[in-house]
Amino acid sequence: MRYRTRDISRLTAAPCSCGRTLVKMQRVSGRTDDMLIIRGVNFFPSQIESIIMKRWGVSPHYLVVVDRPGAMDEVEVKIEVNDEFMKKAASDVLAGSEKDILGDVKTRGRRRRHLQRDIKDIIGITVKVTLVAPGTIPRSEGKAKRVDDRRPKAP
Repeated sequence: MRYRTRDISRLTAAPCSCGRTLVKMQRVSGRTDDMLIIRGVNFFPSQIESIIMKRWGVSPHYLVVVDRPGAMDEVEVKIEVNDEFMKKAASDVLAGSEKDILGDVKTRGRRRRHLQRDIKDIIGITVKVTLVAPGTIPRSEGKAKRVDDRRPKAP
């Protein structure tokens, strides 16, 4: 169902536990103006956020970068690692333990590949995942800007 607010939701006629029998609106699942269409697959940035929130070592700050360098759209998801991940990596560097530093690099690569696989499995598109340092993704007051669409505009 779509309202003029561009919110996407569903109506359900299932009886309420309180006894009411009126039609109810389920939670808003997204907005039509937030939806991206990449290689024929429709998805919402909030779907990526739900995947990120299930993982340790990354923060909920992310940016979806959409570009079209050739004929096909390409998507990069920049995700900030959290402070705990950075503190561990910094302490390993300061301790000078090559074994721990290499372990951190492997962990970062594994985390990136797992996020990439989860996004492909749930949304259905292959994306490039880049893990960035905390504070790298710009913050905004009000609604966060989650998509940077760099595709050329149609004339």
